[in-house]
Amino acid sequence: MPDPEYKNMGDHTEKVQIHYDPDIVSYEELVEMFFDTQTCPHLNQSNQYRSILFYEDENEKDIILRIMEKKEKDKGEKFDTDIRPFKNFYPAEDYHQKYYFKRIRKLYHDMKEIYISEKELTMSTAVGHINGYVHGHGNNEMLKEEIHELGLTEEGKELLESFVKEFDKRKGL
Repeated sequence: MPDPEYKNMGDHTEKVQIHYDPDIVSYEELVEMFFDTQTCPHLNQSNQYRSILFYEDENEKDIILRIMEKKEKDKGEKFDTDIRPFKNFYPAEDYHQKYYFKRIRKLYHDMKEIYISEKELTMSTAVGHINGYVHGHGNNEMLKEEIHELGLTEEGKELLESFVKEFDKRKGL
């Protein structure tokens, strides 16, 4: 349906729209990363969580199909990934954006000092990184490399470091 809202979106697939700098990472590399994180197969998943890739032109479609075929050959299994032309993207409501980060009020307030609007906050790479760390992705070594570039107060840095240390401990790192 056009312009859906969370409570009335009906049958849908959750997706992520990625903005990237092709001077830093190529489209091919992004597609490789996508298939490297997929498990074969994804059969019997609901539409909401199915594996799907969108392309904007025939060149992108060809890249997806070529890489998917190579990865299937390497794994010896077929991916149950839907490949479709991109038509439109509807961002989730603000309260669904950077969900894990927003649950940590101190970190949220630190970043609201930098990013006044919810849209700026949602689009922030720094907030994306913090959200990942709070959800258990990354590790202490990665955080050390970038913590001073995230815009957090000293208290916010200590809080984020404590989350990452706890996750590292659980992972046996």
